[in-house]
Amino acid sequence: MVLVTAYPMLQALYLSLFKYRLTTPDDRSFVGLGNYVTVLGDSLFWRDTFNTVLIMVVTVAVELVIGFVFAMVMHRIVFARGAIRTAILIPYGIITVVSAFAWQFTFSLNNGWVNSAFAWLPGISADTNWFGAYGTSMFAIMISEIWKTTPFMSLLLLAGLSQVSEDMIEAAKVDGATWWQRLRKVILPNMRAAIMVAVLFRALDAFRIFDNIFVMTKGAQGTASSSFLTYTQVIEQFQLGLGSALSVLLTERRTAIGTGVGFVVILVWCLLPVVWIISLSFKGVDETAAGSAQFLPKDPTLQNYKDILANPDFLAALRNSLGISLIATLLSVVLATLAAYAIARLEFKGKRVVLSIALAIAMFPVVSLVGPLFDMWTTIGLFNTWPGLIIPYMSFTLPLAIWTLSAFFREIPWEMEQAAQVDGATSWQAFRKVIVPLAAPGVFTAAILTFFFAWNEFVLAISLTTTTGSRTVPAQLSFFVGPDPFNPPYGQLATASVVVTVPIIIIVLLFQRKIVSGLTSGAVKG
Repeated sequence: MVLVTAYPMLQALYLSLFKYRLTTPDDRSFVGLGNYVTVLGDSLFWRDTFNTVLIMVVTVAVELVIGFVFAMVMHRIVFARGAIRTAILIPYGIITVVSAFAWQFTFSLNNGWVNSAFAWLPGISADTNWFGAYGTSMFAIMISEIWKTTPFMSLLLLAGLSQVSEDMIEAAKVDGATWWQRLRKVILPNMRAAIMVAVLFRALDAFRIFDNIFVMTKGAQGTASSSFLTYTQVIEQFQLGLGSALSVLLTERRTAIGTGVGFVVILVWCLLPVVWIISLSFKGVDETAAGSAQFLPKDPTLQNYKDILANPDFLAALRNSLGISLIATLLSVVLATLAAYAIARLEFKGKRVVLSIALAIAMFPVVSLVGPLFDMWTTIGLFNTWPGLIIPYMSFTLPLAIWTLSAFFREIPWEMEQAAQVDGATSWQAFRKVIVPLAAPGVFTAAILTFFFAWNEFVLAISLTTTTGSRTVPAQLSFFVGPDPFNPPYGQLATASVVVTVPIIIIVLLFQRKIVSGLTSGAVKG
């Protein structure tokens, strides 16, 4: 974990001091701080940094408000809890590239339904080109990011809300406090830790935004982010020196009615883009090529599914995604279980440092490692291979799994393990037969989070692969342009998005109770 993150970062720091292009690896000259002077003096760097900060501030603020409302609804709701849990987890588990495609189709001039649905609003008409100007492009990017990540924010806030004593709320109500007073003086103060964790996690994640911009605008209209600028310098222009410098710089009745309305709002919010992309997958090539702004297909067809399931590149990417994600998940969970147990049970110097390093690595900008890993993997032969993706995937999933599992292990009574050892069990037997079964919900949660990350990861997949031999689904979808690059096959892209979302929906339907309980019980502990 440390090797795959610390060494590339140190390598990035070293390479940032040289003028170095991957196309001419022998032509390397020391320039000292020259790359930093170039980057800091480039207006594109400051423009893209401003975009990154703007997206981070706006999306986190909006998600905090919407996520809190969703958390309140989920906390109070007493009916259809399975449906609401399933709905809230689908956007969280869906591949970001698929989410970006869904919103790109939604705002599409010819095939999107936004213009026709909101034509009654000032400034919106059937001819509104959402990706034709900076402001509207940024709005579309932010909407896609908010839709995708609000569920995670709401689950973290739900964890904090569940820690607030109902007796305190009821006492305030008896004393005559209004709903607003109870919220402001009782609920929010007791949720301070959960709110800080949720905002910190989302702010660090939003600062790394890349997938949405890559898919929706490719940085056009001045919408590039810092991560996107780093990617273009390293991968597209092969400027490893400048790219490394960039990566271093990145481093009641009324309540019942309201709950019912909130239930409907959550379902619509979470499922509408999914239903839209499913509808688009049944539209034929002629319908999407001519422009089809209505929500439902005029003449539904299964041809897109036949075409995509017969596409060898897509099937190879699907196989790669499943294999790489499952292997990375298995290895990460096994290693994280052992590490988390040691951290929770053993007293040793530097334990807090280990946890802090693990959390820092989990929040590290992935794009910062692209350049050094690209250089290192091509040298040792791991470029464009399964291990070349599994190893860096584990470096980011291990810390998250350790952090999650250590909270569960701390909740297991120490006396149960001691009793097993008194009965003659060895330390390994006590761990395997007593501790691990008791920590099964945490192990399962860590496995789901790890699989979601590996299944969803895009930056490393698009940077460290060049062929379908190891390219995963998110990367393959971004290169799927069809026979006419100026007229993307929206129907087939939507169909591929539906197919790769099916495993996530199956996992959510089968295990939504365990996923939510695991996320909320371990989210703000430790």
